Amino acid sequence: PDVMQNNPFYNNAASDIYKFLNVKINHLVEEGFPLSNIIIDPGIGFGKNDTHNFCIIKFLSIFLDLGLPILIGLSRKSLIGRFIKDTPKNSLSCSIVLALDAYLKGASILRVHDVKETLNAINIIKRANLWNMGKYKKYFGTDGIRGRANTSKMNAELALQIGMASAEFFRRGNHLHYVLIGKD
Repeated sequence: PDVMQNNPFYNNAASDIYKFLNVKINHLVEEGFPLSNIIIDPGIGFGKNDTHNFCIIKFLSIFLDLGLPILIGLSRKSLIGRFIKDTPKNSLSCSIVLALDAYLKGASILRVHDVKETLNAINIIKRANLWNMGKYKKYFGTDGIRGRANTSKMNAELALQIGMASAEFFRRGNHLHYVLIGKD
């Protein structure tokens, strides 16, 4: 812990941590540890700089592929204080925004300081987005590389964005959905 913040290095923080967690999960399973007793935490702040932390936050939903509950602690983190140039204890609005972002990206457990305020924000976003709770289901897609569903040309980045958005959309609820993006 004394040196964990000294020059941390990742090729891609989200991807590297995903691979690390996947190896650890497989090891635990091989040792007979039940999956139902495992919760994953990408460890915001621990051995990471702000760039690493924001990369993990941006791509948090990739950890859903591990099939386990995601715990994340973003409340009053020092990275918020550095971002807003104020003390982390004055970061309520940013803490709530990051909690909402993590919730919408699939985090099951949020470590927060301001429980009532965070819960109110989550409940209002749930109410405003009833489709996100499985009440309404919508399916959408594109017509391959021609991009007929939209005026933009389909490219790899747009396909990735559509895939991630689709996965976020379908992931809500107590069942799994699959999104397939293929090439013509």
